[in-house]
Formats: sequence, structure tokens, C-alpha cells
Amino acid sequence: MYIKTRYLGASVKNRLRTPRLVIIEFTLAGLPTRGGPGQLLELSLAANYMPNPKDLHYEQIVFDIKDDDAFEVHADLVTSTVTRLQAM
Repeated sequence: MYIKTRYLGASVKNRLRTPRLVIIEFTLAGLPTRGGPGQLLELSLAANYMPNPKDLHYEQIVFDIKDDDAFEVHADLVTSTVTRLQAM
């Protein structure tokens, strides 16, 4: 099936060709952590465009930078998350 509009044409069978895709969503503490744009993007990509679920990874980092200590905790968390993802 092929869908064509004035601005976009795409086949329903399109798939992304990427070794791995990581979505990192940063959420400010106190805001809802479910149903954010990153999660919706992950669900959409997984359902429609990623043939292998192992090629798509979602991470959510909740942060609070109310003071210097909280900022350092956030920076350490981001560093450790990126390091862990690079090792995958």
C-alpha cells in the first residue's frame, strides 16, 4: 500500500535501516513520567518502523536541578547512562 498526500508519499511497508536507535527523554522532577513525547515516539517507531525491537532503546532521565548537588547528581546520571548505552 502506498499513501500519497500533497507533501508526503510513503509506503506502509517502510522500515528504518539503522544499527541502533536510542531515545533519551529528560523529564523535570515533579512532571508526569508516563506518556511523554519520547515514549510516544518509541511506541510509534517500534510498532511501525523498527523490524527488530532490539534496535530501539528508550531511556528516561528524571532530573531536578534545584541546587548544585542536584545538578551534579544529574550530570553523573547522564554520564553513566551514556557510558552504559555505548557499551551495548
